[in-house]
Amino acid sequence: MMIKSQDNQKPLALLAVSQPTTSAAIQRTLEELEFDVHQATNHEDFTYKFSRYQHSLVIIEETFQKLPTGVNKSLEFINALPGVQRRHTCIILISRIPASLNSTEAFLRSVHAIINEKDLQNIKSILTQIINEYSNMMNPFFAAWEKVMESY
Repeated sequence: MMIKSQDNQKPLALLAVSQPTTSAAIQRTLEELEFDVHQATNHEDFTYKFSRYQHSLVIIEETFQKLPTGVNKSLEFINALPGVQRRHTCIILISRIPASLNSTEAFLRSVHAIINEKDLQNIKSILTQIINEYSNMMNPFFAAWEKVMESY
């Protein structure tokens, strides 16, 4: 796995998915990919866990807590954060509407990637692709940032 935690432990994922079977399947997959997983039970729990721990990966269901599509307090919370608080976390949205891995739609929704609900049977390969692409994009930035910080 390309994503590493700050202390060289397993990377930490935060999962905000209402559907129990979907949540369990994603959690199993994340554990296979060697993530430790936190489950958010509601929006307040999501906000608390995101603020308290350094998550390498966040997966949010668009309809988390059965709110109408487009009204998701957890996603709004993430989107309101400044970049410096978001850059160490790969954020993935599970949605019904756009195709999986649609980068334009992901950009418009301020997430790194989107997984369509219909593609969840391929969750392991899709997550692996997303994580590898995120790592390939961000690891050079993190390495450069560390060098800059060492010079101070």
